[in-house]
Amino acid sequence: MKKVAEISSLFTSNKLKVTPQRVAVYQTLSELRHASADEVIKVMSATSPTVTVATVYNVLDCLSENGIISKISTADNRMYFDINIHDHGHLYCRQTHKLEDFEDPELINMIEDYIKRQKIDNFKVENIKLFIEGTFEKS
Repeated sequence: MKKVAEISSLFTSNKLKVTPQRVAVYQTLSELRHASADEVIKVMSATSPTVTVATVYNVLDCLSENGIISKISTADNRMYFDINIHDHGHLYCRQTHKLEDFEDPELINMIEDYIKRQKIDNFKVENIKLFIEGTFEKS
């Protein structure tokens, strides 16, 4: 888990005010890895009972809008949040709704290079979000 000083520095460098609520939401999300707002609220209700549902939603939106976390939307309209904001992919299990990082810089570079070669007028790749749906088989 990131320390409060690290989180404060992250917020300050993104010109965000450091508040106890923002720090608590970010810490909770960093523990959960990929989580919905409801999952963050559930965990926080045990550790920070004074933080309201509206506060959690507002903080997640604020952090997302400022590029500190990212939003991941699934085909079945579930919204997850991720503190890992660098280019990477996600594997999503439709049965369990489990979401995992998929790290493959070579694949991300191949996609970016492919798009650049297409010479699409007035388009610059800024971010690649690779999302693969399937099921995790039991072993």
